[in-house]
Amino acid sequence: MTEEHADHQFGVDGPMAPRIWPAMTEAERRLLIPHYPFLEDAPEISHHSPRPFSSACIFSGASGRFFVKRHDHRVKNEASLREEHRFAQYLAGRALPVQPFLKNTQGETVTRCGDWVYELTAASPDVDLYRDVPSWEGWFNPAQAHAAGRLLAQFHDVMEDDTAPARADPQLVSNMDMLRRDDFASALDAAVADLTPAGRGLLHHSAYKQARAAFHTFHDALNPLLSHHKPCWGHGDWHGSNLMWRGTGEDAVPVSVFDFGMADRTSTLFDLAIAIERSMITWLAPDMSQWQVRYDALGAFLRGYEARRPLSATSRQALAAVLPLCHVHFALSEHRYFASLLHDDHSARVAFEKYFIGHVEWFQTPPGESLLRYIVQGEKPGATL
Repeated sequence: MTEEHADHQFGVDGPMAPRIWPAMTEAERRLLIPHYPFLEDAPEISHHSPRPFSSACIFSGASGRFFVKRHDHRVKNEASLREEHRFAQYLAGRALPVQPFLKNTQGETVTRCGDWVYELTAASPDVDLYRDVPSWEGWFNPAQAHAAGRLLAQFHDVMEDDTAPARADPQLVSNMDMLRRDDFASALDAAVADLTPAGRGLLHHSAYKQARAAFHTFHDALNPLLSHHKPCWGHGDWHGSNLMWRGTGEDAVPVSVFDFGMADRTSTLFDLAIAIERSMITWLAPDMSQWQVRYDALGAFLRGYEARRPLSATSRQALAAVLPLCHVHFALSEHRYFASLLHDDHSARVAFEKYFIGHVEWFQTPPGESLLRYIVQGEKPGATL
């Protein structure tokens, strides 16, 4: 049994940190056998995922390889996972490459054991090329970014017709409901005040008071373009580690998609903005002065996307308008997760100050303004990464 990542996972600011949720064990496999009899002959743990918010591993053996993911019920309950599985099934039913969830002996794709909730898929035979790469680290090369952009466009061709209701519990998901509110200023203040039992104090946090004008400036620009954000479900977390790949070099191509944990009813342009926010900016650099745009990857990604779904001038404006705000809901939800559930003050502070506030303020710096101008006009600064 490998101990890779058994004790550590990705931290909120990038580097590996002690694991929040305990690694899965042989004892859990035995616990799950009555629900998934095929696990009887899969005793080897061949990989522990370093992703945060849950624990996951691959059980392997004579019966095959199975990806098993375990959630604390306070983070993801059965109803929440069923919403994700509904979406994945919708996509798979329209011939998109999605790994199906396996059913238990009761015919369900979700299994509750005590405080834990489990979901399983057959482990893909393809390459988990980015499995050791945190979100925000970016693409290995422009060719892979181009292929990922083209695949996202293929998914959006189908996603835009999925107008199912939004999630009942929008915790730790990509969500734009607040951005659609007429009174965004009040909605944002209410969301900040509701973060923790003592959350109202955050309204008077010096960093929030300073950044509040930036949030409103960007929303004023977005508001007249909201009609171009047709409501539909989106993946909500499109980056390399949520794709399975065929090949490992520059010619590697993504062949299937997984992890719908952040999916919700947003829009295809919002989903595209999330993909840019996740992989095209060096957010993990120590401070804002070092946050730069990976233009080679961004240009390739957008060319791949537009090869299938060309963006009109108005769509580009709507994409640029939502980009500085697409992180807002998830950043606040992540702060609440660390502060209220885990009582991790350091991570909660990073989520609030560096992620929620820092990202929106960066879009008012010259590099951030250049990125927005590039999306609208295709005008690229002289220096690239």
